[in-house]
Amino acid sequence: MLIGENPNPNHLIPILLVPGIMGSTIGGSWYPVLRSTHPLRTDPEFRVYDTSDYIVPKAVMGPLGWHNLREQLSQQYGYIRNCTIFDVPYDWRMPLDKVARVYLKPAIEDAKLRSGMAKVNIIAHSMGGLVARAYIQSEAYENDIERLAMVGTPNEGSAKAYCVWQGNPMDYAEILEANYQMITGESLYIYAYSDTTVPTADTVQSWIDPEKVKSFIRNRVTSVQYLIPTYPCIIHASFERSLPDSESRNLWLESLNESVDYHEIQVKAFVGYGADTLQYVQEIPTLTIPFIQIMSEGDG
Repeated sequence: MLIGENPNPNHLIPILLVPGIMGSTIGGSWYPVLRSTHPLRTDPEFRVYDTSDYIVPKAVMGPLGWHNLREQLSQQYGYIRNCTIFDVPYDWRMPLDKVARVYLKPAIEDAKLRSGMAKVNIIAHSMGGLVARAYIQSEAYENDIERLAMVGTPNEGSAKAYCVWQGNPMDYAEILEANYQMITGESLYIYAYSDTTVPTADTVQSWIDPEKVKSFIRNRVTSVQYLIPTYPCIIHASFERSLPDSESRNLWLESLNESVDYHEIQVKAFVGYGADTLQYVQEIPTLTIPFIQIMSEGDG
């Protein structure tokens, strides 16, 4: 680019792409990896996780990440990567208000500087929407967001998060404590235990200690608590429903939802359809581990 050349001649409002939990990675592994220390936002190896970067994950899990959207915005609307469209990787283990301060706000400032615009648009997936809200609803907000699109954001929490917070090692983010690698439940069992199938509730105890998972999640991946449902999500044997206990309760999200102020931002929430939403959990005390059955209801 020549000195004095306008990098954004069409005055496009820059777009920030904010992923959800396990949507950022560092290094070259083909599953999401975070090291023991918090990655620097400017680390060249720190990036949004995208299966299009790898042959095997794309074939197994399908397209995950922002690749297709980024390509469409570039080809059809003239957005230029790192000029008018920006990935926002972040340490998804951290408390979400801290993520907003350490990663999102600096990314907004960088996008405004590079594009020459005073505001940005944000497209956020899942937990990324809560990160955006953490900034918007904070005293640090500087009226620099024009539009916010939340895609599958759990604005009232996610039942799966409660399972993980309780140390249930089924069907969600799992942790390899030795080297802090975060991968999906299925991948954990396939690659850490040399097994080709996801275990059942009857066999899982011999493969992983749920108390270690619980301790590691609560000490190292505190963001999971920020995803715990704020509604009565636990179904008891009497079929009564209750909120999580005081130790697990998501006071942060409850507070965020008490007084929602999006200022003058144009906000839209996008949800799926045709698939069940995982809304409730039912504790099954007869099992030898604290297995939690997920109850589905409604569209995803």
